[in-house]
Amino acid sequence: QSQSQDTDAGTDGQHGRLCGHKCSLTDAITGVDLIKGSKQKHFFWTNPSGDVFCYSFQTLVNIFKMNGTNTWKEPPTFRTEASKETTHRMEKIFGRNVLNM
Repeated sequence: QSQSQDTDAGTDGQHGRLCGHKCSLTDAITGVDLIKGSKQKHFFWTNPSGDVFCYSFQTLVNIFKMNGTNTWKEPPTFRTEASKETTHRMEKIFGRNVLNM
């Protein structure tokens, strides 16, 4: 089963240890560097094979706006509505008020 968890991204070479997951340091969709300033929160999703996909908040917002339904979508395909678990983790990372767009 997939899993998604919250994390804060640090700026040093120990990023994976600070995040608690094996991270590519880039957004899985845009390729944008996830390390900006001293910290940047991001969301990650792990497939059953153990591959990790990281997403910045801006990427998730762009997908939210593009789908036309004003609902958060489930990684990695973003075709279905986000599960309660995914939404809860996003709220924990980015804040409940931020997700109530």
